Amino acid sequence: MKRLYTTAFLLIVLITGCNKFLDTEPLGGVPEADFYKNINELSAGAVSIYDIWQSGEYEQAMVILGDLPSDNFVWRDESDVNAMDIETFSTTPDNKYVKSWYKLNYQGIFRANRVIKAAPSVELILNAGNSIDYLRDYRQVYGQALFMRAFFYFKLVQAFGGVPIIPETYNIGDPATPRSSPEQVYDYIEKDLREAIYALRSEISVNSQFGQVDKWSAAGLLEKVLVFRSKPGTQSTGWDEAVTLGDWLITGNELTIGNLFPDGIDTSFYRRMKLDDSYKTLFSNPGFNLNSLYAIDGNQFNIVNNKQLNASFITSFLDIDVQNALSNTEAIISIMHKERQTGDNLPYESGSILPAFYGGYNSYDGNCRMVPTQSLDQAMNADPRDKYGCLSHNEPLPLEDFPDVNVGGQNGSPTFLVFVKYWVISTERPSSGSAYVGRNTVLLRYADVILLFAEALNETGRTDLAVNYLNKVRARVKLGAKSIGPYEMMRDLIWKERRLELAGEYERFFDLVRQGDIYSTMQALGTSEVMARKKGEGARRFIRYVNEIYPIPKEEIILSNGIISQNPGY
Repeated sequence: MKRLYTTAFLLIVLITGCNKFLDTEPLGGVPEADFYKNINELSAGAVSIYDIWQSGEYEQAMVILGDLPSDNFVWRDESDVNAMDIETFSTTPDNKYVKSWYKLNYQGIFRANRVIKAAPSVELILNAGNSIDYLRDYRQVYGQALFMRAFFYFKLVQAFGGVPIIPETYNIGDPATPRSSPEQVYDYIEKDLREAIYALRSEISVNSQFGQVDKWSAAGLLEKVLVFRSKPGTQSTGWDEAVTLGDWLITGNELTIGNLFPDGIDTSFYRRMKLDDSYKTLFSNPGFNLNSLYAIDGNQFNIVNNKQLNASFITSFLDIDVQNALSNTEAIISIMHKERQTGDNLPYESGSILPAFYGGYNSYDGNCRMVPTQSLDQAMNADPRDKYGCLSHNEPLPLEDFPDVNVGGQNGSPTFLVFVKYWVISTERPSSGSAYVGRNTVLLRYADVILLFAEALNETGRTDLAVNYLNKVRARVKLGAKSIGPYEMMRDLIWKERRLELAGEYERFFDLVRQGDIYSTMQALGTSEVMARKKGEGARRFIRYVNEIYPIPKEEIILSNGIISQNPGY
């Protein structure tokens, strides 16, 4: 039997994917008559899930919902009323970006559900010589589907609060599912990620599996989920679990069955993972060290410290050579992209729109819509990351990193800013003239996880360790170390570091919401950020206890005959 993937197969599926499903597939359900019958079909099904990520529609909604309604960016294109409504907290249930985000994440869940439902029944041809390799390949396929379903639900619960949980057992034609509470959705996400950590490989082959998520993708996302569902200043098991997980993920400490599965393992786990009965005894011991599993079933549970803080901040974003696994060690989760070249016969544009979207070509580009606020510019002043942050039209880009680049300006305005983290120098732009470039979109990177770990340490009273990890991120960009201080001071330092380190990485709004600081931040922003195109509209219209989440799309409520309820205030 050949390996599950070849590079050519992976690229073909990632590029062409299942694009025809985007307008026709149901949200979450699994048609009974359409299953994957063998491991090769199951593998193709797992790869097709990534296609959701790669659409320009997904990336634009991700940016607009995650970065625009924050203190970091304003909107340039006044012809796009839907984006302006999100920016000014005037969003309605008919907003196209809200509908896209809801639709595409559920379509991703639909594809993941198909794989998850079919996986336990697929045929595996095993023999004594290579059974471990086949089982490891099977679990990698299954783990990808678990991870992706968890990722899509996380994006939904961030944006909408509680949403309907559509399990793989749901079938088309079943009654509509009411919304679950946010806590129930988070529990569902955690279960998938904990199982994915067990199932996924810790190392990915560049030649045969490039672009797939791995064990550290699932562990990093679980670290974020644990922090995002916990309330700052309030003791909870989530903070404790984030510290334990971070100790394993970052420092290499032991991880036990009880750490990974604090609520125990359900009996279906053994069948779904194709484990024999001997594992039931093994996994019944909460103190069993999971690193020991490597010697038993080759699941590669040993820690592999292949993530590090890049010496250059910009490396994660200027990395063009996507086939070089060593060129971007900080990226933990990425969307793979391939740009269309002159003469290509690709069925649709498969590159990333983000560089042009954030002004990564020049300020005259029609795709440049996200403009940094003066607030972000001032926050980054005198910070080394400002080199890749905000530049006005009359500031030159550093020639050593951005040769032959002229930032330009908007109508000659001296206050117009350009965000240059995603800048693409002229010699690396698509030969076809397309705005879509073959640069991967980083969804989670190591610095983010380190700051989440530092926050969890601070929340559990380990301030001395928290400042140590905060300073690791600061030292990477050659900033001086911060001194240990009381809880609130450390919390605020970590949050400030998150803003500067992760600026333009599509989650500032959600960070502010979970920190409980969105209302005061937007009120303080006030009229100072009103651009000329707003015609003196005034402060953004943020309504507390309403605008922390987005409305459920109206059509989803109608199609459910009112079983799916609307968020308050919409």
